[in-house]
Amino acid sequence: MLDLQIRTWISDYLSSRITLRDFQERFIPATWEIEQADDDATRPLAYEIQHKLNEFTSGHLPESELRDEFRALLEGVSVDAPDRNFADLLVKK
Repeated sequence: MLDLQIRTWISDYLSSRITLRDFQERFIPATWEIEQADDDATRPLAYEIQHKLNEFTSGHLPESELRDEFRALLEGVSVDAPDRNFADLLVKK
């Protein structure tokens, strides 16, 4: 499921397992044609991330705020992944 994969990449970025560039190199190709996918749950998430990345790259959103925005995308996410605890990332800044 792409939704889970994207959230895992966000988690990896927020916990400094990968850089923002690494995140972008994974996210962009995976969502390149998201509007054509039959994945109604993932599309809004992908669009929100694209919007935040555009704000960041245009200089309108500092990286600290980008991280806060990404943390908010993980709120309320329950995932059966023993090596990932998304809730821990919500309080770290």
